[in-house]
Amino acid sequence: MNELKQKKDFLYRKAQGNLLKDKYYKKIESLTLNPVNTSNFMSLEDTDLIIKKLNEKEEISRKKIELKNMYTLINSAGEKTTKKKCYMLLDEEWKFLGAYKIDGIIYINSHYDFEKMESDEIRLIAEDFSFYIQIDYDFNEITCEFFIYK
Repeated sequence: MNELKQKKDFLYRKAQGNLLKDKYYKKIESLTLNPVNTSNFMSLEDTDLIIKKLNEKEEISRKKIELKNMYTLINSAGEKTTKKKCYMLLDEEWKFLGAYKIDGIIYINSHYDFEKMESDEIRLIAEDFSFYIQIDYDFNEITCEFFIYK
């Protein structure tokens, strides 16, 4: 993509992000049970680099986890996610507002209401790219895949 087209793309995404910001902040607050810290947002350019880096990593293993609720995810992910810094991407809004950085312990609200938040996917990427968690919600069914990378 040429530089001018890329700049236009980022400007468009940022403009869309302004329209989605309040909804995205509510989702983050509901999921983490903490107020949004705007300094934790990564720029769109840095977010794109995170996705690129993840796609270049070599997958060691993939484990599908059947979840009845979000609490099961916390227990299933276990030690791998404890005290890890990670990037969180929610639904499609992250494409317009950037990844949200979580510093330290990954805490996820076990009562996160996907339907109320109009949410259907959560992505957690370890800052060191050692793991990636993909959570999808579809009509009261939560599925999760846990990827480990070299």
